[in-house]
Amino acid sequence: MTGLMLASESGHLNIVRLLLQNGANVEARDGNGSTALLLACLEGHVQLAASGGFEACVSFLLERGASPSATSKGGRTALHWAARHGDWGVCQLLLAGGADPSAEDKRGLSPLALARRQHHRQCATLLLQAEQAQE
Repeated sequence: MTGLMLASESGHLNIVRLLLQNGANVEARDGNGSTALLLACLEGHVQLAASGGFEACVSFLLERGASPSATSKGGRTALHWAARHGDWGVCQLLLAGGADPSAEDKRGLSPLALARRQHHRQCATLLLQAEQAQE
């Protein structure tokens, strides 16, 4: 795991900025195939409770070229994780950054399916609208 991954996972925007300004690879992967953006979205629910810097961290990673389409070994994208945790703001950022709302993980689950399973209605509505806009 890289320093960028640790900082992203913890929502430390200032450290993320510093690392990226000094050449950290935004697309580096850990042993599970996760990028800094995936780890940030995986842990985002914790950071939202602790501080308001999480959405800014995701936004900054996207601005610096993090791919919203990168997948973990299980085939989940950052949008899958944000939807699973009901993080509407991050879902919105990822969709604006080009994330595919209909992408399926290795189990055949889309971000919309995960949002519905967890009863995250606001995220589910956003994702349904995004899927319909693709058609």
